[in-house]
Amino acid sequence: MNYCTSCGSELLENAAFCPKCGTKVGSVNVSDTQSVDPVDENIKNEPVTGEEVAEKLTHTFSNAKETVQRSPYFNYFVETLKRPMSSIGSNSTSHGWIQLVVFAAMTALSVYAAVKSTIRLGFNEMGITSYFGVELNIPNAIRNELVSRMFLASLVVYLTFIVSVFVLLKITAKSKRPFNQLVTEIGGLFTPNILLLFVAIILAFLFASPVSIGIAFFLIALSFLLCFMSYNFYLYSRASVEGLDKLYVLLISNLFVLLLLFLLVYIQIEPVITLIDQISNYGGGYGW
Repeated sequence: MNYCTSCGSELLENAAFCPKCGTKVGSVNVSDTQSVDPVDENIKNEPVTGEEVAEKLTHTFSNAKETVQRSPYFNYFVETLKRPMSSIGSNSTSHGWIQLVVFAAMTALSVYAAVKSTIRLGFNEMGITSYFGVELNIPNAIRNELVSRMFLASLVVYLTFIVSVFVLLKITAKSKRPFNQLVTEIGGLFTPNILLLFVAIILAFLFASPVSIGIAFFLIALSFLLCFMSYNFYLYSRASVEGLDKLYVLLISNLFVLLLLFLLVYIQIEPVITLIDQISNYGGGYGW
């Protein structure tokens, strides 16, 4: 005699369905068989240990490191850091643009770090630790006003160098080199500058002393000087004007670039200079 697995009613011989509840003969009631594995439930409720978190973070950082190392730009950066001139002749059309953005970002951060540390050092010398939040308001104002403007100004400056080279080579040497390739070639010459700016950031943020801040400003100035050196080196190696010595080509091009840079940078940086003058006047009232 067979019985329904759902309601327990007696089944007729060869019946396909239970005459009482309609359950198909031979089916299994899900509610009777479904159960929760207590081991799995305990695993879900078990707290995550510090070792597991550390292992996950290590795994994540390892994957990120491998991804970066496999990046073509990373190889471009490392190679041009070892030998900046190795970028000349490169056929890449994207590495140079990434390099310019990184260079401009490092310039903005290094200037911000140096200025912020200078202000903080000045407040410490005046003995001001909390004066209506001024020690927070001024660095915040500097950050909001300076970082974005310095980033744009730096990007404009570096592009001005490259555009000047591109135009001069078109005129003097009838160059057919694509602009994107030129960006990559000259961008590789800027790799040592990025390293200098990184050191400046570390010195300004971690060692806020007069010596370290002075070195940071020196490295920022040296980085800008290296831009001119790279610009002149690349232009000298490529420019060719019939009947005109290359030295005069460089002289004329540098005067033009300096004038253009002065106008562009002044437009971007003038509000920041005004803000810094206001801070200096404020500090002067306290004997700074």
